Amino acid sequence: MAERRETVHYAWLRNLLLIASGTLALLVSLHTGSTGKMDTGALRSLHIAWGSLGLGILLLAVALHGEVWSAHERVRRVAGEIKHNPDAPRPVVWQKPLRYRIAAPAGYLSLCVAVVALVCHGMLR
Repeated sequence: MAERRETVHYAWLRNLLLIASGTLALLVSLHTGSTGKMDTGALRSLHIAWGSLGLGILLLAVALHGEVWSAHERVRRVAGEIKHNPDAPRPVVWQKPLRYRIAAPAGYLSLCVAVVALVCHGMLR
């Protein structure tokens, strides 16, 4: 059950990362050269959206690395337990480093800020 949850979480993070990257690339390519016609509020909200999307992409990439690190750490610790006591392997418990535990929620928050900024941009434009 835990492995299924981790697989689904990994896929969720990967898909969010792909969507955010595609959205940022699309926004930048669509608005190249047209930002001079916008008023200050619309331009500011667009810049906030771009920055938030970029930050969200970086944070979600760190969170995704944390999932890969976690799987590697589990294998390493189980192998160590089996090496020291091959007859009775104990459950291996560990906690991800703080940077990985904070990255996903911070990435979600950053993407939420980007959505709000894009809505504001659409309303101001």
